[in-house]
Amino acid sequence: MRAKTGQAVGSQRELLQAKVLQPLKDGYDSLTKTEKKIASYFLSRPECLVLETAATIAGNVGVSPMTVGRFLRKLGFDGVSDVRHSLKADLYGPEVGRLWSIDRRYQAFTKREAAHFSLQDSLDAELAAIRKAYEFTTAPIWAKAVDSFAHADRVYVSGLHMARGLALEFVSRLEYIRPGVHLADGQNGHYAELFDEAPRVAVMLIDFYRYDKGTQRAAELARRRGHDVHILVDSYAVWAHKITDSVFNLPTSTGLYWHSNAAMSVLLNLLVNDVIRERGKAVPKRIDKVLQAQRAFDQFAEEL
Repeated sequence: MRAKTGQAVGSQRELLQAKVLQPLKDGYDSLTKTEKKIASYFLSRPECLVLETAATIAGNVGVSPMTVGRFLRKLGFDGVSDVRHSLKADLYGPEVGRLWSIDRRYQAFTKREAAHFSLQDSLDAELAAIRKAYEFTTAPIWAKAVDSFAHADRVYVSGLHMARGLALEFVSRLEYIRPGVHLADGQNGHYAELFDEAPRVAVMLIDFYRYDKGTQRAAELARRRGHDVHILVDSYAVWAHKITDSVFNLPTSTGLYWHSNAAMSVLLNLLVNDVIRERGKAVPKRIDKVLQAQRAFDQFAEEL
């Protein structure tokens, strides 16, 4: 039943459709009763093949992990990890594990250039990723995240390496509309901020490949402390789902040399926007205090 790979597909969702979902739809009537239960789960929640393990899928469907494994082998895959690897290989080439390394990116870049890579393909992938960011605003986890960042006593945001800019952007925008927002990036050698004993603490951790061990340890620490943990990651960060249900996974590959953070930035901006709605009349009061502080330091140019 495994679909043949034709022309390169521009997004992970399209690859899932071509390689797994469409073959399932085409062969659904020939499946056994148990196989139909698994197939229905895949069709209704296709992201599970990228974000979950065979054990979690089995638990949600009500079958054994071995049954899930057998079904995936019938589809032509050697388990869930093979599905992910197959998608990565089609998106980034067969040497994906090596080519994602910073010293191998140029090889992948020149191969794409030689294949007459089109900027239109990149634009399509970028727009698909941004569309996914907007789709999160209707997901169940969105309302919980908005409530968390609007009403928590403290907010801590962490993003290391190339994710640091996103973390700074989120902190800068959020602190305009509410107090108690802090950057906790571990640059001081620890995440002591996460030991905050405030009644309610919200934590946003931002990461993408290659994932930082410090971010994962901070996530585990925040969870053990009972904080509201939210994680913004790329499409392949399976580890995040082991920490919290509040995971915002977005595509970052658009075919360009470096991955794109555009969709992540859009999602954070949407989150700030809805936090403003949630806080209501408290926002102008906070902004007035910020403006008073700005006038005291007089750092900005005159308005036009």
